[in-house]
Amino acid sequence: MPVLLERAAARYGGHDALIDLCDAKPRHYSYREAAAIVERFATFLRANGVTSGDLVLIHAPNSAEVVFAAWAAWRIGAVVNPVVDIYRTHELRHIVGLARPDVVVTVREHRDFRQAEAFDELLAEHGHTVKARVLLGKGKVGGWTPFGGAIDNDGDAAHPATPHPDDPALLLFTSGTTSLPKGAVHSHRTLIAEAIQMANGWSMGWNDRMYLALPIAHITGVLFALTVPLYRGGTAVLARMVSLQQSISQIVEHRVTVTTLAPNGIPQLRDAYQSAGLGSIPLRILASGGTNVPRVLIEAAESLGIRPCRIYGMTEMPTVTMPCPADTERQRLDTDGRIAPGCECEAVDPDSRLPVEPGTEGELRVRGPERMLGYLDDAQTDAQIDDDGWFYTGDLGIVDDEGCVSITGRIKDIINRGGEKFSARDIEDVIVANPGVDEIAVVAAPDRRFGEVPAAFVVPTKGCTLIEADLIEALRAAGLALQKIPAHWYFVDELPTNASGKVKKFELVARAVAAQEFDS
Repeated sequence: MPVLLERAAARYGGHDALIDLCDAKPRHYSYREAAAIVERFATFLRANGVTSGDLVLIHAPNSAEVVFAAWAAWRIGAVVNPVVDIYRTHELRHIVGLARPDVVVTVREHRDFRQAEAFDELLAEHGHTVKARVLLGKGKVGGWTPFGGAIDNDGDAAHPATPHPDDPALLLFTSGTTSLPKGAVHSHRTLIAEAIQMANGWSMGWNDRMYLALPIAHITGVLFALTVPLYRGGTAVLARMVSLQQSISQIVEHRVTVTTLAPNGIPQLRDAYQSAGLGSIPLRILASGGTNVPRVLIEAAESLGIRPCRIYGMTEMPTVTMPCPADTERQRLDTDGRIAPGCECEAVDPDSRLPVEPGTEGELRVRGPERMLGYLDDAQTDAQIDDDGWFYTGDLGIVDDEGCVSITGRIKDIINRGGEKFSARDIEDVIVANPGVDEIAVVAAPDRRFGEVPAAFVVPTKGCTLIEADLIEALRAAGLALQKIPAHWYFVDELPTNASGKVKKFELVARAVAAQEFDS
């Protein structure tokens, strides 16, 4: 990563590295300007005794300063540990205890949570001393150095650090849906392999603009803001997820070419482009992962010339599949993409871990150049990575004869109703096709007679009134087994999600357990 930083500054000096939309007024930073700021912050870190291999924890909402801090850490060979900004004391206590950071970079306050003070308390609680505490954004806190003060120096002319390619470069805590986050460690080699994979798969160049409203501390954020643009000299357009409508407006206004977007935003995106009256639509790649993508929405985007990609990946291995606009209609619309070049993905029997026939559902295991080194906890690594380098994802899916992957659910999403086992995803796919349904999550709820039964949490489309009987009839009309029809229905305003947008099903199970009909 230090070499990529130096190369980008030399090769793309006057080109925009960042467009920061996180404040009231957009701010452009060229690669040359960014490199100067990075060099000054790297000098500050060195002056405080930070060396190669030290850990720099960054807990802050998206901003250009977050990017500069991360790049500066890599500049001196340190390990970058971005932490999603929604985490509070409970998760941060767990992370500080495991990671033992050498530097903490945060903001004074965000969303009514005093982050700097919380870190002071947690570090004292763990009896842990750091080499530097840096405050991004506005405000002052005793004992913390403002970012502006940290970069108030002339920088130095030292050559960038030269870590080994297999040295740790990134610690990223998974946004778990069933437990506390696990710390996944990536090396310089795995990060650059991933950058090459995406840049080549999507034919990216210096004139691409990658829009990011997701947290930089999510693996998508790392790729869109920290690595892929840097590799090809493109521009990262940084924002914060204030509203879907604001994101769509920014995508159109700043002529974004690559982004991720929730599928339910596609109709609004179509309308925004039509209202803008553009002769051509800059957006080439619209990636979506970790969620059901109704075919009708994909077709709506394709009618504009945009090629949505249903991509499959995770923190531990970001791109298992690498779909691209040249794929066939079936590959684009009916699967989660073809296996990425150089990567392997197999469906295996969850119990024996032996491969199943193509087209047969099984647990997906993956390996390839982008796979993480492992978790901070060796026991967690041993549980999910075998001696042959396969990472067992816990996802259920099918790998077909063309090398396309179709996700069918999670092993923990299997509902065992009186000995009959079936996937919650199968039920969700039918329900979400109803035009009155915005989002859906089906979970296994406890039942006195059958042990478990399906329970559906439905977010109706705005302005639409849904009734249980209509959805049950839709399931019956689709030919689903009667056992798969949810026994309990909940119509809610929104689904609880983690930082990556994945539904926290354990919270829905807890709601079902707390409901009167499950009271034991």
